[in-house]
Amino acid sequence: MNLLFTDEDMGGFDTNLKVSPVLRSKTDKEALIAGLSDGSLDAIVSNHAPFG
Repeated sequence: MNLLFTDEDMGGFDTNLKVSPVLRSKTDKEALIAGLSDGSLDAIVSNHAPFG
């Protein structure tokens, strides 16, 4: 989720984006993408648990 969405996407009410851990900033998202691009990240895992 953090590769696709940011905390800015939470402007409206969307229960699909109510996750734990919470969504982070645009800067954090860009850092994740940069890490994937330059090979410094070896794996992507997720423990996001949507809450309804």
